[in-house]
Amino acid sequence: MRAPQPEPPIPGSFATPSLLAWIVNGKYVMSLPLYRIETDLKACGATISRQDMANWMMNVHARWLAKVHERMKVELLSHVRIHADETTVQVLKEPNREAKKKSRMWLFCSARCNVPVYVFEYHETRRKGVAQEFLVCVQLVVAGLVTMIFRV
Repeated sequence: MRAPQPEPPIPGSFATPSLLAWIVNGKYVMSLPLYRIETDLKACGATISRQDMANWMMNVHARWLAKVHERMKVELLSHVRIHADETTVQVLKEPNREAKKKSRMWLFCSARCNVPVYVFEYHETRRKGVAQEFLVCVQLVVAGLVTMIFRV
């Protein structure tokens, strides 16, 4: 007699929770590109395409990590000081966008404090509206006036 198999974390996929955790760790903690993870898995006898892994990562984000991202953003917006910076990234197969166009990865982080928070967000441009939209909830009350603060 066998116990029933638990539901997979991604319906219709053979990815187990531990495999997904291993790929997330490799990609986002160890900064390994998916082709290197694919090679490592192949060396262990597992043939898993980087396209499958990329789809799994998007699925993991949509199901679980988007909630963590939003909670981190709420925490960050509760801080008195927030730093923002952006750097260029190249996205090769972005819909309706040439591969040679540069996009931006924005970092919003807390100033030195007991609870450091780092939030990354992808945007196509470096326009100041990106920071303004992120910081829309940050307000300073001075002499009864509500003023938005931006240092972009």
